[in-house]
Amino acid sequence: MIKELVISNYALIDRLDISFKTGITSITGETGAGKSILLGGLSLLLGKRADLTNLKDPSKKCFVEGVFNIKKYRIESLFKKHNIDYDSETIIRREIIPSGKSRAFINDTPVKLDTLFFFGQNLVDIHSQSQTTFLTNSDYQLDLLDGLAQNFEYRKQFKDKLLTYNKINLELDSYTKDYEVLHKELDYISFLKHELDESNFDKTPYSELVEELKINDNIEEIGLLLKKTLEIINNESVGLRNNLYELFLNLNKLNSLSNDFSDLRERINVLKIETDDISSEIESRIESLIYDPDRTDFLNEKINQINSLFKKHNVNSFDELINVKNSLDKKMEKSNELSLKIESLKKVKLNIFSELEKISFELNKRRNNAIPKFKNQISEILSNLGMSSSKFKIEINKTNKFKLNGSDTISFEFASNKGSSFKDLKKIASGGELSRIMFSIKIILSRFKSLPTIIFDEIDTGTSGDISTKIARLMLEMSKTMQVLVISHSPQVASIGDNHIKVYKDSSKNTTVTKLKLLSSKERIIEIADMLGGGSESLTAVQHAKQLLN
Repeated sequence: MIKELVISNYALIDRLDISFKTGITSITGETGAGKSILLGGLSLLLGKRADLTNLKDPSKKCFVEGVFNIKKYRIESLFKKHNIDYDSETIIRREIIPSGKSRAFINDTPVKLDTLFFFGQNLVDIHSQSQTTFLTNSDYQLDLLDGLAQNFEYRKQFKDKLLTYNKINLELDSYTKDYEVLHKELDYISFLKHELDESNFDKTPYSELVEELKINDNIEEIGLLLKKTLEIINNESVGLRNNLYELFLNLNKLNSLSNDFSDLRERINVLKIETDDISSEIESRIESLIYDPDRTDFLNEKINQINSLFKKHNVNSFDELINVKNSLDKKMEKSNELSLKIESLKKVKLNIFSELEKISFELNKRRNNAIPKFKNQISEILSNLGMSSSKFKIEINKTNKFKLNGSDTISFEFASNKGSSFKDLKKIASGGELSRIMFSIKIILSRFKSLPTIIFDEIDTGTSGDISTKIARLMLEMSKTMQVLVISHSPQVASIGDNHIKVYKDSSKNTTVTKLKLLSSKERIIEIADMLGGGSESLTAVQHAKQLLN
C-alpha cells in the first residue's frame, strides 16, 4: 500500500505531503482543483514519461517520492532480479531537472524508466475510463482469465520452455546455415583431401625426394668421384691409409723412447681407424650405386605432383601444405560435428515441443474451466450496476502457434441489450459500458488474489445515485483485501471512505497552488453536503450527508 506521497514543483503543486492509510481513501474537490494533477504526480512515480511543461517553476527541480508498504506482496524476487535492495517499506523517488533529464531511484538504487514502470505495475493499479481500452486487448484478456484460473505457474513454465525452444531454434538455424555452406563445398573438400591423401606427400619429406633425385640424375659422376676418393685412400704407394700407417709406426717407435709422444700416437691411430671406416663406407656406397630409371621416373613424378599441389593450394613449402591438409581435415570434422549437433538439437526441440503442447493443453483446459464462474460473477455485478439485460461471453480457441502466454486466442464478446447478438467487445461496448465491465473484472480479481493498491479515477461519472451507491458497496468489498483510493464527484462514493482528502486551489499569495486537506468528521459532512448540492446551509443536505456517512 501507499503510505506516504510527496510531490514538489509539479503543475499547480508547490509541495504536497500526503499520508495514506489502509481501507478506502476518498479524494474529492471541485473540477480543476487538481485531482488529476495529484494522479499525474503519482504516475511519474510509476514510470510515466516526464514533460517539462508540468514543472511549476521551470528553473527548479521537480520530484515525487513515495513510501510503499510491500510486505504482503511477496515480490522480493523482483528486487533480486534487478539487483535492488529489498525493504518491506520501499522508497521510490523520481526527479526531473530543468534541463529535461529524468532520474529514478528505488531504495536509493538508480533505475531506468522501464524498470520503474515494471515495479509500478506491481504496486499500484490506476483505473480510469481512459484506461479501459486495455480491456479490448487479447493479451490483457488472457492475463485476466489466467488470474482467475490461477494459471501463473503454468504460464511461467510455458514461457521458460518457449524461450528455451526459441533459443534452440536460433541455434538450429545457425548450425544449419553453417552446415549448408560447408555441405556445398563438401564434395570439393573431399576431392582435395582425397588428392592429398593419395599423394602421400607427408610420408617422405620433400627435401629427401629432391636429394634422392639429385643422386639418381648424377649417379655416374658420383660413382667416379667416389672411386677416385677410394684410390686416394687405398693407393699402395702413396695412399692415405699407407701413409697413416707409416706415421703410426714412427710414433710408436718414438713412444718406446719417450712417453711424451703417446698422445700423438693415439691421435694418429684414431685417424687411421676413421680412415678405414671411411674407406669401407665409400666401398659400400659404390656398390649401392645402381641406376634405376623407374625410380627416377617415380621421383620426378612425385616431385612434380607435390609442386603441383604447392601451386594449386598457393603455398611455398611442405609445412604449409601440411597446414592445408589439416585445415581440410578440420572442415570435414566440423561438417560431421555440425551434423551431429543438428540431429541432437532436433531431438531436444521435439521433446520441448511435446512439453509445450502438454502445458498449452493444460492452460486451455483450465481457462475453459474458469469461464463459467467468471461469466456468472461478471453478469451478477453488471446487473447490480444497471446492466441487467447485458450478456457476456468468452471464446477460447487453441491454435498451433506458440506465444509467451500459450497457444490460445481469446475474445470477449458482449451483448448490451435483450435480443441483440454477441459481438466483439471493442466493436459494441460504449466507454461507459467498458468502464463498468473493467470495474466488474477488478472486483472479481480482488476475490481471487491480493491486488496492489488500486486507484479509481472518476469511474462513476455519468451514473445515477443508485448505481453510485452500488459501486460504493462493491468498493467496500474490495477494500477488505487491498488499499483503495477513490477520486470521485459522487457523494455516495465519497462517503464510504475511511479517510477523506479534499483537493482545493489556494490563490492567497498572488499565485494559484493546489493543496490537500485531511477532513475531520464535521468537515466531511460539509463536503458531502456540498457534493449533494446543498452545503452546510441546507439542513436537508446536511442530514442526507450524515446518513451517507453513517
